[in-house]
Amino acid sequence: MHVTHDRAAAVLLRDLPAPRVLAAMGPQLPAGLVAAIIREARRTDRVLTLLVADLTGRFAFLDAAARAQVRAGRLRVVVLAGAVPVDLAADVDHVPASMWDVDGMIASGVLPFDVVVARMRPTGRPGWLGYGDIVGYTHSALTTSARAGFELQPAHANLPGTDPVPLDRAQVVVTAPVGEADADAPPGRSPSDAQLRVAARVADLVPCQATVQVGLGAVPEAVVAALVGRHDLRVHSGVLPGALRRLSTVGPMVATGVLGDASCGWGEVCLEPLSRTHDPVRLLGLWRLWAVNSGFEVDLTGAVNAEYRKGLRIASGGGQTDFVRAAHLGAEGASVLALPSRSAGAPRIVAHLGVPATTPGGEVDLVVTEYGVADLRGRSATDRAAALVAVAHPDDRPSLAAGL
Repeated sequence: MHVTHDRAAAVLLRDLPAPRVLAAMGPQLPAGLVAAIIREARRTDRVLTLLVADLTGRFAFLDAAARAQVRAGRLRVVVLAGAVPVDLAADVDHVPASMWDVDGMIASGVLPFDVVVARMRPTGRPGWLGYGDIVGYTHSALTTSARAGFELQPAHANLPGTDPVPLDRAQVVVTAPVGEADADAPPGRSPSDAQLRVAARVADLVPCQATVQVGLGAVPEAVVAALVGRHDLRVHSGVLPGALRRLSTVGPMVATGVLGDASCGWGEVCLEPLSRTHDPVRLLGLWRLWAVNSGFEVDLTGAVNAEYRKGLRIASGGGQTDFVRAAHLGAEGASVLALPSRSAGAPRIVAHLGVPATTPGGEVDLVVTEYGVADLRGRSATDRAAALVAVAHPDDRPSLAAGL
């Protein structure tokens, strides 16, 4: 049934006294339809729980009234992945699980929801739709009995890898507002000198014929730029940053999504559901898997904080732990944590995190800053800490060393 956004919201929430709505990840998140659902819940005085994974961290689906509802507890936002606006960080909840675990909980019903909404694209086959730039957990969500609403985004390409979805899986279909997708990519900025130096060190470490996973953010993107010119690498990752368009690889890149329109410059890419891209058995079977990720802080045990800044949770670990663990355990693989030694003058190698760790120190093999590489493999706790002090900012080393 092709209807307006407001009508679609009314149909999807019908007879649900306390609706739980799952929105698709990132580029597939249908902001217009989600906003309409929020308005309908407000109009009918229902407390809505919204499960989201906004890779931009903008929460563009929230207007001023909706933000006020979040702060008042009348609209409950639960973050599954992605980032969070700083001004709402204290008011939203989250599921403390990796992407592999989140997808499994969605498929099994352990993470309950009544409605799933996603932005989809025509395939050229009447009655069938494609996932567009990202598959994510939508594939698993659509295998459940939850109601579905699709926001169609015409005139855009689909990337291969996952079977199309029948149009009649949705109870309602709407058309995406013109230009809405243009704001879907996370804001980028030019890498700093320190980030470029970190990236160059990481690129020097990646061995021939490696399979590379890269996280999102300035440092992983700088690493990708430093790898351009290599023609011996494979890529198996979560969501691919736009910088990977320039990398020539052996075989197609395997991922669950891409940032940037699928029709613009991507070569061979195979998009698969999280249930396949993050499958631990499959990842362990990848020879020479190198997982390159970043974080806000690393402590002297090697534990990583990739979520909290100044006590506020503004980001998610996403699939970091899925790939870090597999790279750490796999044949000739390595888990790499890359970050500048300081941010705005504050140290990023610290004595203790003070917040929950995203990734445990025992699964981090190499920590790279602009000052060097701390190889933590096979080292005692004292030796690991000393190696990390050696790659901290020179001005931070005395205080860190004093605690050893």
